[in-house]
Amino acid sequence: MNPRGCWALLAIALLCGPARAETPPGTALAELLSLGRQVSPELAVARLEADAAAARAAAAGALDDPLVKLELQDLDRRRGSLLPGKVGAVFYRVEQDFPLWGKRDLLRAVGAAEADSARERGRMVANELAARLRLGFAQHVLAAESLRVNATLDELLRTVAAAAQIRAAQMLGGQTDILVAEIERTRLAVERSGLERDRASAIARLNALLDRPAGAALATPRAFPPLPALAGLSLDALVARMEAANPELAAERAMRSAADGERKLADRAWYPDVTIGASVVDRGGTVTGYEAMVGVRLPLQWGVREARQREAGAKYRASDERIRGVIAKARGELAQAWEGLQAAVRNEQLLARRLLPQSEAAWQSGLAAYQAGRGEFAMLLEAARRLQQARLDLLGVRAEQQAMAAEIERIVGEAP
Repeated sequence: MNPRGCWALLAIALLCGPARAETPPGTALAELLSLGRQVSPELAVARLEADAAAARAAAAGALDDPLVKLELQDLDRRRGSLLPGKVGAVFYRVEQDFPLWGKRDLLRAVGAAEADSARERGRMVANELAARLRLGFAQHVLAAESLRVNATLDELLRTVAAAAQIRAAQMLGGQTDILVAEIERTRLAVERSGLERDRASAIARLNALLDRPAGAALATPRAFPPLPALAGLSLDALVARMEAANPELAAERAMRSAADGERKLADRAWYPDVTIGASVVDRGGTVTGYEAMVGVRLPLQWGVREARQREAGAKYRASDERIRGVIAKARGELAQAWEGLQAAVRNEQLLARRLLPQSEAAWQSGLAAYQAGRGEFAMLLEAARRLQQARLDLLGVRAEQQAMAAEIERIVGEAP
């Protein structure tokens, strides 16, 4: 075979070779947020609804289609027939209604306000998705890190069991210490099963948010993501930013603007609109003249207009009350999340700076004493349990910080 043929076969083999497996997502929160924005069905629905509202706004205030009439006059009916035998004149008419008094501008303003509200509701869906992804990611990290703590303690108990065997060989202890160490390792195995279940649940929740099969693989997360800049602000600063950026509040304000436009439209319904028309007169196939027409639509249905005014006024007042309710609810939820975050930060400092170092020192001291034949096994086992609990508590408060930060981002309206 010539060299060209060899190179061709090599290229075909490379192209047809097994495809490299795609790395599953999930190592970092930013990756999941980007994927979620692309594939979330809820977010896709919100975007389409916003597009539909924008399309309605573009058509708001447009004139109605003109009315075209064909009018026959001076008909001479044939004998024994319902059809005319002769037409004296044919009128070709066109009529167009023209709303006056700024009604079309108000209709356009109402449409634009409704489009703004739909767009803000889409942003609210995006914020809620981001908050749920941050919370789900934190739960995944918590389960994965708890499994690491479990494995670390299992290694510590291996060390304890080895030390117990040495002491038993030296006649410094009995077989009871070895059995208790193995019992504790069995307890850790049971605990590990629950942690694996928690991790599977966290993966299923994240996959649901990402529109993936529940059992689809996710990469092991690296660590908890950094807390957002909002987490460092005071409660007053967060409330101010919430009142300026909260998407639900912005959507309700836009709907109040729409209700205000509808109220003004109901007031101006008392002012008449006009209809302008023109005709061409055809007699015997010859254009013999033209006509012009101006009509006024009189607002005589007073009861209907009064009812619409009451409806529009009630809708405006209801939107005003909804805004007050949204602000009150958001302030309360924001205060709870902020206080929870502050408590979690304080607890993290206590655990990371005091309890965890103390627990590690107690474990090391107890292990050294036990290996030297001086310490008690029960005290060493208790030190191991306290060290594990301190590590788990630290992971728990960090996960709680992520949950509170996600809630703050959602309420303020500045989710990543």
